[in-house]
Amino acid sequence: MESSNLNYPSRSEVQKVLEDLYEGDISREDAANWAGKFVNNDDPTYDYDDAIWDALELLSGADFKTSARTYFHDRVDFCAWLEDFKNTEVQK
Repeated sequence: MESSNLNYPSRSEVQKVLEDLYEGDISREDAANWAGKFVNNDDPTYDYDDAIWDALELLSGADFKTSARTYFHDRVDFCAWLEDFKNTEVQK
């Protein structure tokens, strides 16, 4: 694994992606690709807020399919992810 110079997202950026996903303003694939670049390039020296990391992991799987046309997660899941994120205090 190589260290990257990614600008890791803030809580407000993660919340915006969660809100946009829930509202349908971005696609599942766009949300998963956005989050995946952070999850796949995890920098062990970066001190994440645990809620950010948990949300990034969830978002990176937002486009997971159980069949060619069926997604594993739905709008109810996206709402729960958003509410859980909003209700979680900053933790490290």
